[in-house]
Amino acid sequence: MAAQGAAYMLLSDSVVTTQYTASGLTAGTTYSFKVETKNQHGFGASSTEFTLLSAFVPNPPITVTTAN
Repeated sequence: MAAQGAAYMLLSDSVVTTQYTASGLTAGTTYSFKVETKNQHGFGASSTEFTLLSAFVPNPPITVTTAN
């Protein structure tokens, strides 16, 4: 995983399922991911890079007004 413009970092080297949840992401930040496989012979080729925007909850309106 890498935040936009940063170097990649290893999230886990022991995932044995087809799902993974990345934690500790900063809301509103775009992250890039690559997936690699590993077996007793070493690492395989990495996947194509994919990006996502970490979700965030928008702030509520500061001032609410009504009009007739």
